[in-house]
Amino acid sequence: MSARVRQRVALALTVAVLAGYLLHAGAYASQLNDDAFITFRYSRNLVLGRGPVYNPGEAVEGYTNFLLMLMAAGAIAAFGPDDVLIFAKLVGVLSGLAAVALTIQLAARWLRSIDRLGARAGLLAPLAGGLVALDSGFALHSTTGLETTLFAVLLILALLLADRTLARGRWQGLGLALALAALTRPEGVGLTVAVLAGVALAGRRRVARPVVLDAAIALAVIAAHLSFRYLTYHDLLPNTYYAKAGGIAWKASGLDYLRAYAAQHLAWIVPVLLALAPLLAPANVRLRLLPALLTVAAGAAAVCLGGADWMPAFRLCVVYLPAAAALAALGAVLLIAWITHRRMVYALLLVPPGVMAARQWPLALQYHHHVETRTRGYLRGHAALADWLLARCRPGETIALMDIGLVGYRCIDLRILDITGLTDRTIAHSPGGFLDKRFDPAYVFDRRPRYIVLVLTDRPGSDIRTLELIPWTWIEDRLMASPEFERHYRRPVAEAAGAATDVRTRILNLTGATEVFFHDYPLGLYLLTVYEFRP
Repeated sequence: MSARVRQRVALALTVAVLAGYLLHAGAYASQLNDDAFITFRYSRNLVLGRGPVYNPGEAVEGYTNFLLMLMAAGAIAAFGPDDVLIFAKLVGVLSGLAAVALTIQLAARWLRSIDRLGARAGLLAPLAGGLVALDSGFALHSTTGLETTLFAVLLILALLLADRTLARGRWQGLGLALALAALTRPEGVGLTVAVLAGVALAGRRRVARPVVLDAAIALAVIAAHLSFRYLTYHDLLPNTYYAKAGGIAWKASGLDYLRAYAAQHLAWIVPVLLALAPLLAPANVRLRLLPALLTVAAGAAAVCLGGADWMPAFRLCVVYLPAAAALAALGAVLLIAWITHRRMVYALLLVPPGVMAARQWPLALQYHHHVETRTRGYLRGHAALADWLLARCRPGETIALMDIGLVGYRCIDLRILDITGLTDRTIAHSPGGFLDKRFDPAYVFDRRPRYIVLVLTDRPGSDIRTLELIPWTWIEDRLMASPEFERHYRRPVAEAAGAATDVRTRILNLTGATEVFFHDYPLGLYLLTVYEFRP
């Protein structure tokens, strides 16, 4: 095969991988994610001149994606508040597309440095991008409106620039990419240290000057951000750290979360091939893998230390997939080259993506169903609740609830009391894990919210005839058990509550709520029950 033909085939393979990613991400294009609108509310208040706050006058940082918050504010200022989700999804998909392309480029750089593989690097490197494009978690989290793939592309860009720094011994802009990553997610600070340490260890004196310059740039931006956080929010850590510390996802530990991702999404093939890469790589390439290896290790440590996440499809893990996929692709090629020293058996390179595809297909169907169901639920439940509140509340009135994203963004002039503590300092600093903060219920009732919205679900084993509703979280359970709730919010329950045939009426009679909104949820009932203050 001539060099020109190889170039054309390599380009065709790269285009096919990028197109495959776009098709995969498109399967989740319609999704709504409530958490994204928390960031958007900060952005919208910033545009309105109220500052980067969730509620005017309350200096609490309830977001962890400073860069995206600023980008969303720019989009709101330019296009208005209605199109911010479309903008954020475009950022996510374009970032994911760039991450896939950069993954291919990084793998190709490593392969070109290996004598017997260099001429075929363009044909082999698309395997790395294919592993990313196939992952249903990466595709799903491209369209949430959150910063997941933006963070991922900045990380893989940093690794590409790190490799160029090692190859050329001159400054390549690595510090700028790391600074942007640190502004995108708090984990970016630790990863900045990991990448710079990898470059310093691999290049030693030869890259001392560019590493010092990169470190100075990254640390200056990090220091500036910390100063902004302290001056604006009077804290060095986001409020969400305190809200989630002690139990991010109920009983799931970070290590279990990591294992589940490796088993369910990667079929263990990516971690195994990743581990083979430094073992099989020639000496001139092995040191250049250090930044990527330390990044993946630091990311795994961050997940283990920080705990799991409630969202489906392993949001905390997918940001490290491009780096892991580049290493795994190198490991696969080196393994095949070690098995056969003759002409490369290209067909064997189809095994890793084939195994992943077989594992991903049922997951993709499951995630698609989950996304479609919850999107209908947000429109039927949360969006309808927001419209209902807007029709009844005056600006400045307080609403207490758990799902504060979509409702809070639409009801921009209402004061939202977040009973989970993500945007409330007092609740966040209370003892207990996420969704189980043990604060005095009087803290909520003393604020005299016009409405309290509690999420109720059905007790396992009950059906529509023997409906038994229970609170979704322990926080809501304690609020409902408070005498203040009985005195001022729950309507008298009808004695014949179970006799009503209309489901909505029956639920209102059983709960004593003023109104109820149904959120479609794949695993059972998810009822937004609204209780109005009664003097």
